[in-house]
Amino acid sequence: MTANSQGRVVGSPTDLPALGKIGMIELLECDSRPTFILDLERTQDPYNEHLHTDFSNASLQRLPRILDPAQLRRGFPPENSELEQYSQFKEWATSSPTSDHIADGYTIPFEYQDLLWTKVTLRKRWRIIIGSAIGLKDTAAGCFPSPPAGPQKRNHGTSIGSKDILAQKKSGKLHAGMRLTWVDDLPISKHVQFFKSRDWSATPLGPLETWGPQRVVLYNEPYIAVASRKHPELMGAILENSWAEVAKDLESVFLNAERLGRATSMDDTPFYLHRHGYLEETFFSYTLIPVRAEHGSTEGFYNTAFETTKQKIGERRTSTLLSTVTAPDMASYWRGVLKGFESNEHDIPLAVIYSLETGMQDKSQTSIIYLQAALGVDEGHPLALKCVNLIQGSEAIIPLLQKTIFANSPTVFQRDDGSLPEPLLQGVKWRGFGEPSNALAVLPLTAGEEILGFLLIGLNPRRAYDEDYGGFLQLLNRQLSTSLTSAALMEQAKRKQAELSKDLAAGESKFKALTELNAAGLSPTDRRFPRDERSEMAFMDIIMEQDRPYVEQEWYNMSELRLKRTFEVRLIHKWHHKESGKWKHKWIIASCGQEENEDGSLKSVMGSITDISLLKQAQEDALERATLSEKLAQSQKEANEIQVRSRIEAEEARESIEKFMDITSHEMRNPLSAILQSADGIASSLLEFQASSKTPVVSDELVEGNLEAVQIITLCAQHQGRIINDVLTLSKIDSAMLQVSPTLTQPPVVVKGALKMFDGELVSQGIKLEFSIEESYKRFGIDWVMIDPSRVTQILVNLMTNAIKFTRSCKKREIKVSIGGSVAKPPNGEGVNLEWFPSRGIGSKKDLTVDHEWGEEQPVFIYFAVHDTGRGLSSEEKTRLFHRFAQANPRTHVKYGGSGLGLFISRELTELHGGEIGLFSESGKGSTFAFYVKGRRASPPAERMTPQIEAQPRELRPISPIKAQKSQTDSPSKSTSLPIIQASQTKDDSPNFQVLLVEDNLVNQKVLRKQLQKAGCTVHVANHGQEALDFLQRSNLWETNPGGEAVDVVLMDLEMPVMDGLTCARQIRELQSQGTLIRHVPLIAVTANARKEQIETSLAAGMDDVMPKPFRVSELLTKMEALKPPD
Repeated sequence: MTANSQGRVVGSPTDLPALGKIGMIELLECDSRPTFILDLERTQDPYNEHLHTDFSNASLQRLPRILDPAQLRRGFPPENSELEQYSQFKEWATSSPTSDHIADGYTIPFEYQDLLWTKVTLRKRWRIIIGSAIGLKDTAAGCFPSPPAGPQKRNHGTSIGSKDILAQKKSGKLHAGMRLTWVDDLPISKHVQFFKSRDWSATPLGPLETWGPQRVVLYNEPYIAVASRKHPELMGAILENSWAEVAKDLESVFLNAERLGRATSMDDTPFYLHRHGYLEETFFSYTLIPVRAEHGSTEGFYNTAFETTKQKIGERRTSTLLSTVTAPDMASYWRGVLKGFESNEHDIPLAVIYSLETGMQDKSQTSIIYLQAALGVDEGHPLALKCVNLIQGSEAIIPLLQKTIFANSPTVFQRDDGSLPEPLLQGVKWRGFGEPSNALAVLPLTAGEEILGFLLIGLNPRRAYDEDYGGFLQLLNRQLSTSLTSAALMEQAKRKQAELSKDLAAGESKFKALTELNAAGLSPTDRRFPRDERSEMAFMDIIMEQDRPYVEQEWYNMSELRLKRTFEVRLIHKWHHKESGKWKHKWIIASCGQEENEDGSLKSVMGSITDISLLKQAQEDALERATLSEKLAQSQKEANEIQVRSRIEAEEARESIEKFMDITSHEMRNPLSAILQSADGIASSLLEFQASSKTPVVSDELVEGNLEAVQIITLCAQHQGRIINDVLTLSKIDSAMLQVSPTLTQPPVVVKGALKMFDGELVSQGIKLEFSIEESYKRFGIDWVMIDPSRVTQILVNLMTNAIKFTRSCKKREIKVSIGGSVAKPPNGEGVNLEWFPSRGIGSKKDLTVDHEWGEEQPVFIYFAVHDTGRGLSSEEKTRLFHRFAQANPRTHVKYGGSGLGLFISRELTELHGGEIGLFSESGKGSTFAFYVKGRRASPPAERMTPQIEAQPRELRPISPIKAQKSQTDSPSKSTSLPIIQASQTKDDSPNFQVLLVEDNLVNQKVLRKQLQKAGCTVHVANHGQEALDFLQRSNLWETNPGGEAVDVVLMDLEMPVMDGLTCARQIRELQSQGTLIRHVPLIAVTANARKEQIETSLAAGMDDVMPKPFRVSELLTKMEALKPPD
């Protein structure tokens, strides 16, 4: 904002026709002053408090207290004076147009709600009422809008003439609702406080009371961005003194605005400002509005400015990009590139373009540039040399070009950082501002990956090299390189076309010579030559009858249409084919043309004929061979496909079997190791007890330790039994020897007997078991049925084993088993939406229950479900279930064990029993596995049968750990065969190893740790490879921790979660090679993976030795002794 009474206009007057298209409502909606419109022809209801407005702008809608008397009471105690003032305001607003003027022609304003309201009537009907902040002038030229500071309790409803207001100001008797100066109406902000605190008496403007007619600059806080480095000195300074470069350009605008009293708006006006340490080229769109005094003179100017530099310069550079050359050849390209830069002399004050030619001379590479064109510099200048050898030359521009070649992208060299030599900028006829550039850009012009030239561009001295400037250079380089590539390709195409034309001419010459030497028949045929069969030498006589119509058509084409023709025909003469022993018709090819008379008439038809019988026979033979080859290739392809498919299937089968063997071996060896070590522990503790105590008193610790070892042996034996049962069952399935034998059974008794097997395991794992009979079982009245209880038990054992396996590591450990029934299939569990696994050919299989041994009662379907609170399954994992050797994911057996056969066998047994198996599972929420079997109702037996647990196969009956322990303790000690502990294995004389045991199986970890401690070792444990690495970091093997824990040997399992043993071994060896571990760390792989290939893999990963499971601790100690480093 500039305060002055002088100015001049830059640009043309306002376009009045265009201004006339702006609607009144659009104008008022943009006004920041509260405004509304009344229709005076509408009768205002005297009994209704509200004013009926036809329009109110957004500014008025933000002040609901103005026109709504109900809002006057909201938040304040009711006062009759407020309603009375509103009534006076309503009466003033709706008064007749004849009483709206005072003597000098001005309408009488009205002060209400801290605003001064004015009104104007259009066409004696529409009343427009506008409110302004008190203390500001509302004139035809413009105003300073300032909304009230907020709702205030003080309201004024006074009608005041404009002359009365002026008189009150002069007399100093202002109304209570009016402010002393316009400064008091400014919003409260840090910048306003700065403005008020300014010592105006120390400025040329002087105190506020004495401001004179000078262009003194006042501005709000957002204007600081425009003033830039001029702030804060610009505040209150004279425009001509403090901002001379702007004052000069705005002088005419000030004068024109003051003379005409109109606002002036200018778009994208260039200004050159000192605001970033240099004279900067900028563009602004601004509006200059004169502010009028009451007597009509201009008191100041209201200026709004918006910087459009980025948009304007962007448009200019875009125009340059659109002007880039598209040339048909290289020569046109070099001539036309700089023509597109002539219009943009500010951003490109200098441009030089070179072409680059590379080659070989005397077995050395040469790179020479040639000047093609220049703008702003003459030829011979250091920037515009006619020819430069980039390899052998010493010119000043060579380092710039070499750096650009290395970067292979536009490179900018600055004078400020010394990368641009000063001599290169001297003697240049700078375009644009006539000032030297501070930077020079070198653009590599490429065609594909090859650089074919360089473009040197001087940058705008009045614009900084920023991201936009860099983007412009990148786009320019890309566009010029694209055009260069197109020109190079077009030139190459023309060159190839010329070469082809030359080759064609040479070929034609050779063909002419060969034709003259051709031994084929050549003859002219006169048009009058008789062609009928009566002539002895008629041409058609030697043509086969089937080809004669074709030859007649060709003769017409040659004689009448004057066409040159080449055609093949068969002759009546035959030749003998020796290979087949057959006589075949001869083939000829005829090539004919015309000879014309001087008048253009046909003189003769000339042609040559060649015997192509052998060629035709060769084509027939080739076609026959091709057909045979195609058939042979198709047969070979089919054979190859069969062979590949067979090989793939065999490989997949081999991998499945090998994977199954690995898993089974691992699952068998792991328990065996625990069994052997537990047995060793029992024997060792008993021998120690026997040797150390003269009085045979059994301690609780000894009993508990041995009992725990016996329970471990029992659980491991049960686990091995399940694996063996799975393998045997699979063998029977593959041999079709598995049968279903119906037995009179009560299904709940079968379930309870199967669950009894898991009592000990459930207690040891802390898992809660719940068994229930569903309502459907009772609703259909199912009691005694004919089913195979052994197969049902086998399926339940598999499902329970999985449920325990996946639940024991969860926080919530619950398993619910239920039984239901139905007379139709498939039944569904209560409250569970099961997804049944599709049975393979169940519809085509024989219904076993029709045999007489099943009885003749009604068929029924018995439903069993096992629900656990384990980790659940994802959608992808569900698809891999119920297949041979398949588990939910490849790492399942590592974390949970198992052979991958349980669910496959369960599926086979279920389908064999006329049923299906299915599941419902959500990841993280648990799983429900269910199956149903088909049977028949049966009558109860005459006498109560023994519990159905006796119907189970012997290998599936429960084993009681307590009974097993009791049977061992009850037997005489003499019959107990225990291994003899050698003296070298006692604590006194055994080596004291510092062992790090890395094992994820807690049972194996506990057993082996206990045995090693008994052997005199100090044992530290880690659950996986990452924990082992973390422990080594705290050990004395770590270079920065000499006082850490000692480690003599590391015992490493291979199959572990988080980090397996092989990966851990590789990382340990890598740490050794880096020196992080100060010496060799002995590593022994303790694993059930005992195949030769697996052992070799372990040694290759960095293991020093392998201890296959199962093993005795004494065997392990021997290996440890061999690897223990010397003291």
